[in-house]
Amino acid sequence: MNEEVLTKWLHNPMESDNTIYYRRRDGVAVEHMLRPGAYDMRRNHFHPEYEIYLLLHGNRQVYYDNRPYLLNEGNLALIDSSRIHMTCPAPDDTDKYYERIILYLDREKVEEYDRLFPEMEIGRFFQEHDGIYILSSVERQQIMNMFETVMRELDGGQRRSKTLIDLTILRFFIDFWRLNRPVAYHMDETERQKKGKFAIAHNVSEYISAHFCEEIPLEKLAEEFSVSESYLSRSFKDAVGVGIREYVNILRTRKAQQMLEETKLSVSEIAQAVGFDSASYFGQVFQKHLAISPSQYRKDLSRRGSRASELL
Repeated sequence: MNEEVLTKWLHNPMESDNTIYYRRRDGVAVEHMLRPGAYDMRRNHFHPEYEIYLLLHGNRQVYYDNRPYLLNEGNLALIDSSRIHMTCPAPDDTDKYYERIILYLDREKVEEYDRLFPEMEIGRFFQEHDGIYILSSVERQQIMNMFETVMRELDGGQRRSKTLIDLTILRFFIDFWRLNRPVAYHMDETERQKKGKFAIAHNVSEYISAHFCEEIPLEKLAEEFSVSESYLSRSFKDAVGVGIREYVNILRTRKAQQMLEETKLSVSEIAQAVGFDSASYFGQVFQKHLAISPSQYRKDLSRRGSRASELL
């Protein structure tokens, strides 16, 4: 079996994880894990993969761009590519562990689907359906059947396994689209956290989202929100999971990624446009978050575009 199928992890597993299943091949990965209920991914992350996330046991609090929502057992979360997100224990949850299964789709895979089946518009589907969904028991079983078929074909290496994987995933999107199920964000957590440090963190994150391309000194932020610099730093990191500077870099990196895809500006010009003083520092930050340099990222985009043109 191809070594990449067994060893190339999208996320590094933790020592406390009980990995039930992990395989990755041809732009598709499935990750089935048990994790301690107290596990706290107090760190925003984003990546170019799309996620279909089914919570099998326990309850989690999910942050979409620093807005908290409750994900209950049996709920499904669809997460758009490059969406800033993280999870942490749900308030008052006493479960010793939680269990989830995730199907990841590389951006190249979604582009392939959109090229071969343009009426599906799966990239657009994720943008418009990004969120949490409450499923019936029948719907949960149907989605588990999808996961089980994909896992079996990732394992088996039988003839036409790639085709069957693709057909199974595409069937999921067709069925989900036909259900026309509404997004069911659980807003109670947003309401609960409108006080104290959570309110400050939310307001500061909103401010940063509007001004991240500018220089934002800590003293300016503290003055803007009438708090001390130390309280602002501590409160923001406690609530969001990363420091203010790191959060600014995350937003700048995401914007730079978009500009690399959509403009012909040079890497240096993009670095300056999103607020970095130094192209080399921009490169370090970009590499940290996406595990690839900006120039290589653009080369890969160009190569994918060339391959797509050849197939038309």
